[in-house]
Amino acid sequence: MDFFFEFLPEKRFCGSLLSEITPATVPSLFGEPDEIEQSDKPAYGEDIAVYHFFKLQLTLFFNVHKLLNIAIANPEFKIFDTEIFKLREAELITLFQNNGFPKHEMDSDWGEKQLVFEDANITVFFDNQLVSEIFIDM
Repeated sequence: MDFFFEFLPEKRFCGSLLSEITPATVPSLFGEPDEIEQSDKPAYGEDIAVYHFFKLQLTLFFNVHKLLNIAIANPEFKIFDTEIFKLREAELITLFQNNGFPKHEMDSDWGEKQLVFEDANITVFFDNQLVSEIFIDM
């Protein structure tokens, strides 16, 4: 399966419109999740279901039927047709700037270094200067 995120003409994840990704469509898009957990973390809010796909290195967060976040750690994941996990911080910044997202900030919530592209709704997490996970917010 190709793992990619596209911004134009509409936001898509692995070829599906974000609005089409619901708990009901998950099995046809990604297969059955390895685990579904009801989140008890106040930061996520109430009625949050977390779908884990361990082999795909993918997690989907839903509030009832609405997709809230996508977390991906799959090293083959692409944004702007570029494998993100192979890039360093400066290369990521240049990639996003060249594709219309010049604003970024560094953060370190939860003890991890994060590169936040707020206008793109994407947060890139680092571990030892390498990309470890990417969050896409809806």
